[in-house]
Amino acid sequence: MSAHAKIDATFPAIALKTVTGETVTLGQPPQGQWQMLVMYRGLHCPICKNTLARSMI
Repeated sequence: MSAHAKIDATFPAIALKTVTGETVTLGQPPQGQWQMLVMYRGLHCPICKNTLARSMI
């Protein structure tokens, strides 16, 4: 099984706690709402560093 996400694939349900202690389940948004997950690995990551450098132009 590939560790890479597939386009248009269903996101697996993952329960996480927010900084306020509330539990949010990613992959199961409340009816009529949407969710967005943003991954940022940091400036130590050459891919992120290159992407950020290009966006500052």
